[in-house]
Amino acid sequence: MTPLVLVAALALAAASAWVPRTAADPQTTLLNRGCSQYNATPAVAFLSALNSTFEQLRANLSAAGGDGFATAAEPRAAAPAFGMAQCRPYVTGGDCVACFDAAAARLRRDCGAANGGRVILDGCVVRYESATFYDQATLPGNTQLCDGSAVPGGGFLDAARALIAELAAAVPRAPGLAAAATSGGVYAAAQCVATVGEAGCAQCLNVAAGNIGGCPPNSDGRAVDAGCFMRYSNRSFFPANATVDLAQYLRSGDLLGATELRGPTSFYYHDLKVATNSFSEKGKLGEGGFGDVYKGLLKNGKTVAVKRLIVMETSRAKADFESEVKLISNVHHRNLVRLLGCSRKGSEFLLVYEYMANGSLDKFLFGMCTQIYDSLMFDACRVNATAILTMDFYAMVSFGFNRGYTAPEYAIHGQLSEKVDTYSFGVVVLEILSGRKSNDTRLEPETQYLLEWL
Repeated sequence: MTPLVLVAALALAAASAWVPRTAADPQTTLLNRGCSQYNATPAVAFLSALNSTFEQLRANLSAAGGDGFATAAEPRAAAPAFGMAQCRPYVTGGDCVACFDAAAARLRRDCGAANGGRVILDGCVVRYESATFYDQATLPGNTQLCDGSAVPGGGFLDAARALIAELAAAVPRAPGLAAAATSGGVYAAAQCVATVGEAGCAQCLNVAAGNIGGCPPNSDGRAVDAGCFMRYSNRSFFPANATVDLAQYLRSGDLLGATELRGPTSFYYHDLKVATNSFSEKGKLGEGGFGDVYKGLLKNGKTVAVKRLIVMETSRAKADFESEVKLISNVHHRNLVRLLGCSRKGSEFLLVYEYMANGSLDKFLFGMCTQIYDSLMFDACRVNATAILTMDFYAMVSFGFNRGYTAPEYAIHGQLSEKVDTYSFGVVVLEILSGRKSNDTRLEPETQYLLEWL
């Protein structure tokens, strides 16, 4: 063998030996999976449309120069199908396709003919539905996954929480709605689905940061939701050249985890009137202390709950209302019903909330409230009406404008975490035991506030 051939052979052998050590890592660890409880009809037509959608997604992800994100749909099929796939920004193109294949195979195997499904792996997320869903940022059931043993000392805990807060504030303003960073021995990354936009990204990451913030000092943690993903670790899980300087995307106050208040989405009054069939009594979901609630169907196919308020038509009343709505729209908690937006026309104000398909908890615990004649039980039943249920019977709480449940640290300092749930839960328990609401203006001034009266 000539020296030149020998050198070439050795080079080829070295290259071959190098590949296994940097073997593809599609990061297919399962983090979250969900399938709709309803099957598509007709099933054969839907599965055909879904297969076509998956083929389009894979082709888009495989295309040269792709960014690891793709949407595809068969909207005109007998049973329409819509799909979305996104890979982490630090996953290579080949690994991205491999991760998609793993997720799609699991969806086909686990969800069958279900009309919706989602699989979140470490390296990618794949979701499909029978209706468009691309703007959904956060959904009930979002969760955190804490892993690894506790890292000794307080330095890691503080560094992890600080970096999580910075990512939550910076990523909505970062190119591609994604970023990876390292600080104080902590490696972290966050990413939003490209179609949720800056506001949706901020909403989702605020929830994710609250969820994952309970993981440190564990060495690893992840938070997953419909519109975003967040992860931290004491070991690097992305290339060194994937990190970015977060400072350029942070504003004053962000380092403390306090992001700028963003107003709610504005809806056209006419659209909400059409969505509720002119506020039809047939679509009335219930009555609250601040107005009646109606079921609405938006143009994009999304079902919502619309609360109709009557507010005094004064400049002060309008200003107070807008300030309150802006504040509430920035509160994102996995156990609270989210305010999606609002509309105003003259003295009529409309609030748009997430729709909870199974109504209030009292319907299942006590039957209809009107069938309970004892005054104590009646009031307790009204209290339980603030707990409402999703399609999967996941409990959410709707307090609306009622500040009687608000913990002092949030009311005064704006510090919101799951720890304030203890205070709110205690107020609800006291309401049930006493048969009184937390704030009842019908009573004498000295007894109006339950916590002061007890």
